[in-house]
Amino acid sequence: MSFLVLTRAPRFGELADWLGSAAACVVVTSRRPDMGIPPTGTFRHVETVPDDDASVCGLAIGLGERYAVRRIGSLNEVDVLRAAAARHALGLDCQNLSSAVA
Repeated sequence: MSFLVLTRAPRFGELADWLGSAAACVVVTSRRPDMGIPPTGTFRHVETVPDDDASVCGLAIGLGERYAVRRIGSLNEVDVLRAAAARHALGLDCQNLSSAVA
C-alpha cells in the first residue's frame, strides 16, 4: 500500500523515522535549503514544487493514480484542503473536502 504525504520542507530523516515505512511513501514538498536531500531509496518517490504552487492538488491526483496510493496525509494546514480534494478525486476514504473546510 502506498501513502502520499503533502508537506512543506520536511527534514527527510525525521519524516522517514515518523512514517516508519518510508519505502511505500510518495512525498510532495516545497523546496527549502533546510530540508536536506532524501537518502537514495528512502522514499518511493519525492516530487518538489515551488512553495505556493497551485498545481499541487492535480499533481497529488496524478501521483496517486501512478503509485496506487491508498492514503493521503498532509503535515501543514495549507495542504489540508489539497489533500482532501485529492482523496475525493481518487475515491479514497478519509476526511473529505467539506469536512476539511469545516
